[in-house]
Amino acid sequence: MQTNISTKKHLCAQAFANKNYSECVGLCVEILTLDHFDIDTWNLAGITMIELKEYARAIEYLAEGLHLAREKLKSLQVQVLHKNDESNVSHAQDSTQDSQKSPEDPLRVNLRDSLRMCEGLWLNLAEAYRRDNKPQEAITILHQALEAIPILNENATLHFNLAKAYVDAGDSLSSVDHYTMALRLDPNDLGAMFNLANAQVTLARFPEAIELYEMAYKRGFLQAGVNLANTYIKLGFFTQAIEIFEEIAPAFQNDDVFLFNYANALNYLNADFDKTKHCYMRAITLDSKRAEYHINYAHFLLKNHYFAEGFSAYEMRKKFDNMLPSALPNLWNKQSQDIENLKDKVVFVHYEQGFGDCIMFGRFVPQLANIAKEVILCVQEPLKNLFADAFENLTNIKVCSQELELDSIDMSISLLSLPLALGICTAKQVQHPQHYLKYQNILKRALVRGDIEEIYGIKPSILKVGICFHTDSHFPEAELKNIEPKPLLSMLREVFPNRTKVELYSLNYSGIDNELCAEFDVYDCKEEMTDFLQTRKILERMDMVISIDTALTHLAASLGKNVFVLLHKRFDWRYDKGVDSVWYENILGFAQSDMGKWEPVLHNLQSYLKSVYGEYGV
Repeated sequence: MQTNISTKKHLCAQAFANKNYSECVGLCVEILTLDHFDIDTWNLAGITMIELKEYARAIEYLAEGLHLAREKLKSLQVQVLHKNDESNVSHAQDSTQDSQKSPEDPLRVNLRDSLRMCEGLWLNLAEAYRRDNKPQEAITILHQALEAIPILNENATLHFNLAKAYVDAGDSLSSVDHYTMALRLDPNDLGAMFNLANAQVTLARFPEAIELYEMAYKRGFLQAGVNLANTYIKLGFFTQAIEIFEEIAPAFQNDDVFLFNYANALNYLNADFDKTKHCYMRAITLDSKRAEYHINYAHFLLKNHYFAEGFSAYEMRKKFDNMLPSALPNLWNKQSQDIENLKDKVVFVHYEQGFGDCIMFGRFVPQLANIAKEVILCVQEPLKNLFADAFENLTNIKVCSQELELDSIDMSISLLSLPLALGICTAKQVQHPQHYLKYQNILKRALVRGDIEEIYGIKPSILKVGICFHTDSHFPEAELKNIEPKPLLSMLREVFPNRTKVELYSLNYSGIDNELCAEFDVYDCKEEMTDFLQTRKILERMDMVISIDTALTHLAASLGKNVFVLLHKRFDWRYDKGVDSVWYENILGFAQSDMGKWEPVLHNLQSYLKSVYGEYGV
């Protein structure tokens, strides 16, 4: 029988080595039927089930193996203690006998082997739980191991696996602690070094992460170089990122994620156009189903005024989840100019993304109205009154905030698809209707503004400045746009200390602190900004608007106001190179040179305001 078991164990090990996992499991079951207490086979069966992704069975096998191993360990520990007691008595009776080095005690060898077996089973069982998306159970198992055998605190692999489980459980702080311990125990473990850096990035501890990535990268771990470059992108160090990408590019020519991130870095830096295009196109070729590859490529093309190709590539945004309203009839999806099919049709135009996008692309609705029989424009509720007022003289445009009369619609199209469908392909076509929200009747503008300066073109005696420093957007990286109000207000009052000549208005939907209003003499317009139509009326009274990148910027620019937009370093594609925008001729951008640092931005704006509006500063 023992010979039969030995043969099966040999075949079992061979099957596992050859990745014949089903055969290996079958042999394990046969062996365990003959010898239920074969701990090695329980362990191998569990590992094999992990390879087969049969995690429930893996847990079952490994748990049984661990139970048997712990029972055996307890028995051996009792035997060793008993033997030690006998040895102490013997030495006390004959202390004069010369000590000679004797062969290692077999019992201690068995104890050490049993300890290693328990250690391996604990690790494997925890890994089975972790891969079964049960990281908390994995954490519990590994802590049980540490409590049962304190010496395992010196086991680098255990801390490494515990750190991975904490990552999966969303506890980055604990993962850092255990990756740090694993690296202390094994300073040459590049995997621990790399993973610790990743955890530090999660906690926004970028200097620590960069140091670790650099250490791993210098030792030949190329993926650490990739992550180092991506961290540099996150921090706005585009030149440093590109240098690393160029160093390791030969090893990643078939890696679509690498090429996509490389292209992004080149794009942010406004580097070589052809190289940037090549990297985007190569990434798309390698994985054409990744919508974000197409979207960033579209942004790149549009930023560089390749409108026909850009608007076509931009259609891939529809692949994102929940991007389009459900159950729309006759949904347009041509990805090319389609003016003939729009003629004399009832067209339902639906919003798609944020308020700013609607305002920006709303300029193309009148052009569609010139072609279609009727346009039903569906926008978010806060925009409804704005567009109804803007298009009140266009009788074939109906504005709503919900899907209406869908049975009578000939075609449904996204607002952001209008440029492609209408054949917009030049900068002049993009710019032509840019001030479509501006009142064409000069008397009406004067009435809304509340004075006659508009009629006679008189320079205002009191300069009214609207400011917006906070966005309520929930889009990714929205927080990067926000600026602390006090430094901005301090700069403005330094330029315009005479409060009878320059009035400041807060145009933030979330309001402004009352103490700041009192200190800098700011009027809070929050209560008046009930929707975008009311905000438009407030903006009409402004002589200039200073704003971060938010929907209010698009609204003010569409009204023809002078807008100074404050941009974070990874600013949006709509602002071209960060100084001006093909979409709005009356926008002037002031972009960060260093990520997150607004002081130089405010300094540059201050210099500009002094030179252009100096007469109001005395």
